[in-house]
Amino acid sequence: MAQNRQKVSLIETRLRAALFRECLALVEDEVASPEDIDTVVKNTIGRRLAVGGPFEIWEQIGWDLVQTIAGELFKEISNSEEPVRSLRNMVNSGQLGVETGSGFYEWSKEDVVEIRHRFDGSGSEDSVGGAHR
Repeated sequence: MAQNRQKVSLIETRLRAALFRECLALVEDEVASPEDIDTVVKNTIGRRLAVGGPFEIWEQIGWDLVQTIAGELFKEISNSEEPVRSLRNMVNSGQLGVETGSGFYEWSKEDVVEIRHRFDGSGSEDSVGGAHR
């Protein structure tokens, strides 16, 4: 059972990292704002992934079309091995997100409670990680 949890954790971590890297690259390259990305993910990818896994979705699209899309998009996707400059700058300036009240967004105490409630229903200050200062 422990090995299965490790496998799930590895899969989740790698998929999350790939999405994270591409989101940061889109912001860094000024293709989209953090707000744009959050809106698109919540209203498209997130909804689809809530009801079907990636392979189930791709099976619906058809592998011929998926191959064509991949051939075009993969050359545009970030393959950076280092954090983007804007992320390094935010961390170096102490903008750590909810923990410090600012990051890509500004966070009031009310905002923190609201988003934590959306994530897990509790609204508690430690429900997402860290405490709001």
